[in-house]
Amino acid sequence: MEIKGIAKVKYIRMSPSKVGLVADLIRGKSYLQALKILKTDKRIASNVLWKALYSAAANANFKHNINKEELIIQEIVINKGPILKRGRQNIIKKLGFCN
Repeated sequence: MEIKGIAKVKYIRMSPSKVGLVADLIRGKSYLQALKILKTDKRIASNVLWKALYSAAANANFKHNINKEELIIQEIVINKGPILKRGRQNIIKKLGFCN
């Protein structure tokens, strides 16, 4: 049986390619190595991944009583979120589609 610590972070206003570059740095590393990498990285995406990694380790510790030093990062999934549509309402009103 495989034991996992899972954390989901949703609705981050950042492109998946920027977050993916930082995620590639820590994929396959141990928990402590990943925290050191994320602390020293200057990109903004490293803060988001640090919070998610810390939360996943806390979940694994609470649910399965696993020591944080024994954790290894196996999988990081980064997907595209919803897109904000800006400036379209004024154009629609000018053309008369809305009352």
